[in-house]
Amino acid sequence: MSILAQYENAWIRAAEGDLSGIENLYDPDFSGFSHSSGREINKDDVLNTADLFKGATVEKFRIIFENEDFACIQHNISMHEVEQRSAGDYSILVAITLKNGTIVSQETGMTKLG
Repeated sequence: MSILAQYENAWIRAAEGDLSGIENLYDPDFSGFSHSSGREINKDDVLNTADLFKGATVEKFRIIFENEDFACIQHNISMHEVEQRSAGDYSILVAITLKNGTIVSQETGMTKLG
């Protein structure tokens, strides 16, 4: 299964309340950077974000680039208000580094649409 298919499935399931796909896809030693929050993130941060997205609509996934070591994915999310984010439609761009089929690092940016 491609990283796009795994990523899409994991985040759609997370929005439905099942975080197991996120848990399995992200490496235990994962580290990343969130441009939205301006800080380093770890796997627990990703799981917390996924938990905040419960009830959101995650859709329109597309791969910009993918090989065995790197993927760049764009998708949309329609979400309720959470923490510093107002309710609305957003575009998310994710640059992912892969190792042995898991995400070991990523950088994310999230832009409100409209």
